[in-house]
Parts: sequence; C-alpha cells; structure tokens
Amino acid sequence: MLRNVKKDILFVQRTAGEFFVWNMLFHMIEQGFKVFIGVFFIRVIMNSLQMGKDTGFIFRFLLLSCVIYLLKDFYYAVYFHYLMPLGHAKAMLRIRGAVYEKADNIPLQNYESPDFYSGYEKAVRGKEQYALDYADSLCGLLASFSAALFLVIFFSRIDVSMMVFVLIPVVVALVLGKRMNESIYQRDMECVESQKKEKYVSRCFSSKGYAAELRTTPMYSVLLKYYRKAADQGIKVVKKYGNRLSAFGFVHTTIGFLFPFLGSCIYLSYRVFILRNLPVGDFASLSLAVLNFTQILLNVVYGWQALERSHLYLQNIHAFLGQESFRDKGDAPKEPGNQEVPLLEVRNLSYRYPGNEKDVTGLNLPMHVEVGDRCIYNGICFPEGYSKL
Repeated sequence: MLRNVKKDILFVQRTAGEFFVWNMLFHMIEQGFKVFIGVFFIRVIMNSLQMGKDTGFIFRFLLLSCVIYLLKDFYYAVYFHYLMPLGHAKAMLRIRGAVYEKADNIPLQNYESPDFYSGYEKAVRGKEQYALDYADSLCGLLASFSAALFLVIFFSRIDVSMMVFVLIPVVVALVLGKRMNESIYQRDMECVESQKKEKYVSRCFSSKGYAAELRTTPMYSVLLKYYRKAADQGIKVVKKYGNRLSAFGFVHTTIGFLFPFLGSCIYLSYRVFILRNLPVGDFASLSLAVLNFTQILLNVVYGWQALERSHLYLQNIHAFLGQESFRDKGDAPKEPGNQEVPLLEVRNLSYRYPGNEKDVTGLNLPMHVEVGDRCIYNGICFPEGYSKL
C-alpha cells in the first residue's frame, strides 16, 4: 500500500480537494476537543478544588469551556449541513466524469471482453464513496496522530506504566483490523457478479412498455428465476463472511474499551488505597484520560485501516482509468459510418431447397452491407448487385 499512497493522495486531491481541507479542519477540532475535555478540563477543575482556588477562576474557566464548545458546535453545523454535502457533490461529479469519459474513449472491441465489464463494475462500485472515505480517513489519521503524540508526552510525565493499558488494545486492533479489511473487500468483490445480474433484471422489469409485455411471456419467469438465483448467491456470500466479521468486531470492540477501563481502574485503585502515592482526586481524571488516550490511539489505527480498505477499492479505479484509450493513442473515436468495419457482414451464407442435395450457389460468398445499401428481401439486406435466386 505504501508504494501507492502518493498515487491515491494525488487522485483524492484532484477529485476531492475542497472536501479534504474542510474535513481536515473538522477532525483537528474534534480531536483537540477530546484532548481538552478528556485530559485538561477534569484535571483543572479537580486541582482547583484541591488547591482551594477562588470561585472566580473556576467560573472563568467554565465560561471559556462553554465558548470553545459553542464554536465547535457552530463549525460542526456548517460542516455537516453545507460543507460536507457540497464537497461530496463536487467529488462525485469529478470522479464519475473521469470514469465515464474513460469508458467513452476505450476502443470498442474492449466492450466484447467479459474482463472489461468486470473491471468496469469493480471500478464503479462505490467509486465516489471510497475516494471520500480515503480523504476522511487520511484527515482523521493525521489529526488523531497529532493528538496522540501530545498525550504520549503528557503520560510520560505522569506514569509510564499506564501506557500498557493503552498499547495492548492498539496492537489487537492492528492485527484484527487487517483481517477485517481483507474479509470485507473479498466479500464485496464476490458480490459484484450477483449484483450485476440483479441490476440487469431490475432494468428489464422497470423499462416502460417493455415490462408490461414481458409479464405475458415465458421470459418473465426465466428472468425472475435468474434474479432469485443471483440474490441467493449474494446472500450466501454475506453469510460466508458475516460470522467471521462479527467475531472480529466483538473482540475488537471489547478489548478496545473494557481492557483499558478495567485495567486503569484496578491499577489506579492500587496506587490510591495500597501504595497511597496518588491523591483520590487524580483517580477520576487519570482514568478518564486513559480512556480518551486509548480512543485517540485507536482512531489512529482505525484511520490507517480505513486507508488500507479504501486503497483496495481505489486500485480498481486506477486499473480502469489506466486502460489504453483512443486519446492515449492520439486518435479520436470514429463515427459509425466512417469505420472500416461494415455495418453488417455475412460469411458462409447458403440455402438448400427441400429435396435438393446441393446448396444454392452464389450465397456462400462473403457479403458486406455498407451505409446506403437499400436492397431488402424477406427481411434480409442484400448489397446492390445481388439478385433474387
């Protein structure tokens, strides 16, 4: 993945540049507020009460905290209701335009290949969402890493032993997260074929005029059976990976929350009641700080895992956009009438009258129908010069 990070970032920057900037600011505010509330707010209040500071200091600090909270909520409202939808719309326009333009400029013979359609289906599967997820994950990773680096310095000055309760969930998240990413990607890729079949049947059933006629023919039951078979195939794939992902998710969440919470509570209780080298007031602030520190470090891990997952899907877009096109060769797509390939080409056509042992001569020659040939006999087009036999 590291070898293609630059390629992914350039693609995201080109297609979702504005969204990346707004999202980065959002994550920096979010992580900064977590550090402020989870570490400094409780600690300042508890220390102020223990040291007997006047209520004026505590009131000013609470007022400052309210102002910070209101500013955070103001940006959140603007981001979620205006900036994020706008960034999504612009990114979708650019990404769809790039994929559809590439599909329009690819040589026509490629459309006869099943591999081309498979690559196209994989490229267009959530193409906008995974590019936006990549931008969001990268911003979250950078912001969480900055907050985590600050908290590492903070904890190293208090008690290095408490880092154990933070690092173990992080290691578990790294190992399980990679397995979860691989399983999710494999599940989605195995569902591509069945979903393509379902879309085909849905288009047939929803076509105006055609759907009404279709219901009165045997083809309706054939398509319905085709649809159910494709749906059953998709359900089997989801079940195949569902149990595995559920187990991973349960272990991931349990260790990520219970271990740091219970471990820090037991360790701090030991220091308060047995060793008696920690004030009771620091118990709440440090235990809360451990939980927030764990969550921030896990956000770093989640951000990296989301980058890996989005990268798997972006590879399909890169592969599709990297196909050779007319533009790459410097040629423009030709109009149908100017192509060297005829509109209709017939080879080895022959006819045998009932009771005859030989075919009618003359029709087993190659026949080409070009634009302007108008001779029609019994629904078959013949170029000028062919006569009725």
